[in-house]
Amino acid sequence: MKRSADDAFGGATGTFQWKPQGAALLDPKAYFAQFQQAQAHAVITQTMMPEKVEQPEAAKGKSKGAKGERKEMNIDKSTIQDLVRDRGRKLQDLSYEDLTQLLRTVARARLDKRDTDMQTVRTEDNDRYLFQLADRRICDEVDQIPVWLLAEVIYTHHQIGIKNDRLFKVLCPKIVTKQKDLREDQMARCIKAYRRFSVPLKEEAQGFRTMAIVQKGDFLRPSDKPKNMGKKVFEKPQALYPEPMLHAKN
Repeated sequence: MKRSADDAFGGATGTFQWKPQGAALLDPKAYFAQFQQAQAHAVITQTMMPEKVEQPEAAKGKSKGAKGERKEMNIDKSTIQDLVRDRGRKLQDLSYEDLTQLLRTVARARLDKRDTDMQTVRTEDNDRYLFQLADRRICDEVDQIPVWLLAEVIYTHHQIGIKNDRLFKVLCPKIVTKQKDLREDQMARCIKAYRRFSVPLKEEAQGFRTMAIVQKGDFLRPSDKPKNMGKKVFEKPQALYPEPMLHAKN
């Protein structure tokens, strides 16, 4: 008995609209690969949709942005758990732009900023694990990621307050080398993030540049050993006058 695609994949294809294309129509492996990529993209798209904030009846007449009102993205625990399942298998199917947008959305959703100057970050249980899995992929594929996306990743860690020394050190040479491709505000955000986590933003050290090499003929080390000149003969002192001169007495 033949099964449909919904039955083969546990009814998951009914959660979003997707049609196989190309080799996926004939090859089951290609079909499953396209399905995973489409499912991961659907999760990110659903995650980035803003949540409708329902105001209480007492606050319906107030203007937007009133004190105590909080607006955030639709990021719940089940979505994060679905992304970090199987060591972040779905994160591997995302493009670099979608992965960066995901981290930025999670960071903005954790900000709790009201009409005060204080800004609080409230992270969930799997937020650090999500950033750890994403950072691992970014470090492994840093040569393929545009520098402006790397700058966004650095500033996203600054917003949510998660420090990753390995990520900052791996991205540092590329950011410094290609800083001309960044805008002034993007470079300023990178400097702000590196300064907050006390990680130096500089080029790689090139070793000892001031080391001197002592060569032949240097005054600190004679080049040739002095020859043996035999026994040294010193001249005896000679008197200026044969006899001492005496002064006449008066």
